[in-house]
Amino acid sequence: MKMKRCLKPFTWFGTLLITLGLPQGTLAFSINTHELLNVKAAEQSFADRYLKEQLGLPEGLKTQFDAKRASEWIKFGGTAEDKALASENLGALFRSINHFHNPLQAWDQAGLAGRCLALVPLSGEASVRWAQDPAQGLIGQAAWADARQHFRDALTLPSKAERDAAWAQTFQILGQQMHLIADLAAPAHTRNDLHCLADGFEAWASRSGKEPSFQGLLARPPIRPDPSIFSLGVPIPDSVAKVPIAQLWDTDQYVRTNPDITTLSQTIGLAEYSNANFFSDGTVFSADLPFPAATSVELGPPEPEPKTGELRRYFKKIRDGEAIDHLAVPSALYDFLPEALQNEKKGLDDKVFQDYGEKLLPRAVGYSAALFDYFFRGSPWARADWYNGKVVLDLSNEGDEIMEGVFEVYAIYDKDSAGEHRMKLASLEGGAVTTLQAGSSQTFQIDVPSGQGLTHHYILVFRGRLGGEADAVVGHLFLLTPRVLFVQQDSLSDINLVDCSRVASEWEPEERASCLWSTTNRRISGTLVKNVVDPIVKSIVVRTGFSDAGMRSATVWKRRGAEPDPVAITFTAPDSPFFSEQAALFLDIQLTDGPTISTKLATLDVGASGHTKNLYGAYDRNEVVSWKDAYLSIGRDLGRDKTISIAGHTNPTNLLTEHGDLVVSSDAYHETALIVFEAYPSYTAAKAAFDAIQLQEGLPIRWEAVVERVYYRGEAEFLRAFMPDAPPLFTIQLSGPQ
Repeated sequence: MKMKRCLKPFTWFGTLLITLGLPQGTLAFSINTHELLNVKAAEQSFADRYLKEQLGLPEGLKTQFDAKRASEWIKFGGTAEDKALASENLGALFRSINHFHNPLQAWDQAGLAGRCLALVPLSGEASVRWAQDPAQGLIGQAAWADARQHFRDALTLPSKAERDAAWAQTFQILGQQMHLIADLAAPAHTRNDLHCLADGFEAWASRSGKEPSFQGLLARPPIRPDPSIFSLGVPIPDSVAKVPIAQLWDTDQYVRTNPDITTLSQTIGLAEYSNANFFSDGTVFSADLPFPAATSVELGPPEPEPKTGELRRYFKKIRDGEAIDHLAVPSALYDFLPEALQNEKKGLDDKVFQDYGEKLLPRAVGYSAALFDYFFRGSPWARADWYNGKVVLDLSNEGDEIMEGVFEVYAIYDKDSAGEHRMKLASLEGGAVTTLQAGSSQTFQIDVPSGQGLTHHYILVFRGRLGGEADAVVGHLFLLTPRVLFVQQDSLSDINLVDCSRVASEWEPEERASCLWSTTNRRISGTLVKNVVDPIVKSIVVRTGFSDAGMRSATVWKRRGAEPDPVAITFTAPDSPFFSEQAALFLDIQLTDGPTISTKLATLDVGASGHTKNLYGAYDRNEVVSWKDAYLSIGRDLGRDKTISIAGHTNPTNLLTEHGDLVVSSDAYHETALIVFEAYPSYTAAKAAFDAIQLQEGLPIRWEAVVERVYYRGEAEFLRAFMPDAPPLFTIQLSGPQ
């Protein structure tokens, strides 16, 4: 029942009540008590972990939004629910009268109904409905659906300022929802006790709030309902309170005649437990409320009264639900009164309230935490990769509830900076309803809008049916799969003479000088290109060799702490462990939380040179021949590197190219150059010419090569996206001294 319908036009009685502040009696726990309960419930919830793990907020509930931490907004919500236009008097008339729920009535009749001081009729909407009422009015809208909408805004609005404001509203409204739950732990609010002036239990909690005994009650393990409470009796038939959080209030299991269900069932509503097991000041052995009944109790022995120390006897509840040592205080003349008068002059004192607090406050905390956890639930998991201009999203539902609704992906730019902003990337399936059963997964391909750059951080936002909640919102921050590409840009080597030898033939005049060359001090430079802003590289190692047994390695870079990953790197590769030939060269990039990415580098390899002279004698012709030959090879990744030239000779086809005595392949260069070819009429003259030729050592070629990196499919696009100033292809200059 809405306020505008349930409150009559104001009379002078209403004005007087506002002036005197009497309606504040309709408040349940004091504002300070609600703040304490909210803070404790938030601490006992899983929300802090959810914010950190699912939404990428490393400070969790300590994250600051609009000058307050999330936990402070929750605490503030405990205050705000009892106020209207910053006034507790107005709050009492327009909000607090909707904080009652009698579980023995139909929900549309379960709200407050009574007269304040027997003068002004006051009635309100049952709090189970008020919590979900989409039309609470001008005095402030703080229903469950409002928290959901603000939560979605907090996940998706473009600017940080807008999102911070939405986060603040989200946590404040959740604090107000927790306030409504905590009120159910005040029996006056579940037993239709208007208590215009004050309620004893609530007053006790207010004045005891800072006492160690009260703090000890809050420190006790919270008593939560079993999670199955949210699937009990779903869908809910009520026209207003449709979200299963209503079960935290009332599950309709307690039906006046079965009080034991309130302790035997792990899915009992808090209003049911409070109504069936405790009194309020105005409902001790009430004719309108079946329990606690006179048959539920026995009279205990005299005990010291808490304040004066005078002996006092207490009713002890021994059956029909919860056992309570101090349920109420009978009249001092109880034993001498006739039975008809024995139920008169009964009351509640601090010893009673202490017992009530032991039972009710841990439930106020536990049920409030359960509400908080229900809001921050849903366990989608997403993994995305960037492939050929598209984002490929692997999505799975790792929760135990069906997800049926619209999934959207937003890109997060400049994360954790003042300029952080978000932009919608796509709606999965074009915005159509997508169903993910619990434990199932699907793969989606997302087109990247033209002109929208890629980023590392994304957030998945779901809105739709989550289990029994028809309009839930779920968020999940995910990262593009970390990728690192080493862009080699050049290589400079020194030449090392491995061996030179001279050989003469025994059969005819022939001599050859041969030299084997290798590269040493190979200095490689290049750039690491990542799709990740955060540091992800654990170490970088360069290694050379043909097998694991013969590998030599050197550490290029190693993580020491939280420093950023390197970008431009230059390193010297270890020389080959083999004497006569150079080995393949690899760069291994080990990720902090992932695989090791190996790249085969392009580098100059082994070389050889020779100078040969021959004398071919015949009867009438003696020939003297002298020639030089040279060989140069390069090491490269055959699957991705294209040789452009070796020793200045181009090889555009990347196939074997022959030009007479010149052979250029994709891996090596071999050239033979004729120096002398002379014929002599006599052997003596030919021999003299042969002996005069001096064999020369040295490498008569340009010690260089040009290699072009041919990127795998998608790698060129990767470079354009994450290294926009670089060309899509790189030419690697390999050179040594000439």
